[in-house]
Amino acid sequence: MRDYDFPRQYNPLSAWEYFGLSILYAIPIVGLIFLIIHTFSSSNINRRSFARSYWCKLLLLLILFGAFYGIALATGRSTEFQNAITESLQNYTSSGVAASGNSASSGSNTSLAGVKKSSYDSYSSIYQDYAQRITSATPGLIDEYNREAASNTKGLEGLAEISNAKVEKLAIISNEGVEEMATYMMTKGSGNYEEYQEWATMLYNVYMEEAQKITNAYMNSAMGSLGS
Repeated sequence: MRDYDFPRQYNPLSAWEYFGLSILYAIPIVGLIFLIIHTFSSSNINRRSFARSYWCKLLLLLILFGAFYGIALATGRSTEFQNAITESLQNYTSSGVAASGNSASSGSNTSLAGVKKSSYDSYSSIYQDYAQRITSATPGLIDEYNREAASNTKGLEGLAEISNAKVEKLAIISNEGVEEMATYMMTKGSGNYEEYQEWATMLYNVYMEEAQKITNAYMNSAMGSLGS
């Protein structure tokens, strides 16, 4: 795929690069710095679009938070709202500490306080379910890309944005599956992180293979755009 003579700033990102950027942006402070840099950098249009999508998510969360807080103020329940947010943060923190303690000391299968119990009975069942969801979603996303690419008026940058949006939909499914595996590890599994990591990596491999198919559709349409 690298043999195509694209302008450097339009080089497509691989599925693993998207995954790596997702991890990078999640790192406190350092991730924010890179996110800001990538948001305004023109060295790679695909990476810039992906970084900007994170700001869209943040904006949506702020809007939802503001709406709920406004409703709480209007109904005189702002204190209850603040207490609920504080309690949720405390539960999240205590659950993480409890998970670490269980894994390191006892390896118990006992459910943790504040953590929703997984509805699955094995890593294998989670993997099979979400791998199927990813592979089933890919053909439809490729069809969506091709339809939107046919009416694209923004050149290569527009095609890259459409492609990134479709790959991101697959990433959402994959991330949900990995989160479900983490929940299973803490509530039903052995608490062994290596076992969880092995299954999570298998699911990401499926995501990577399917995301590459969308990238291939982008490459084909981009080459057609350059040739026309």
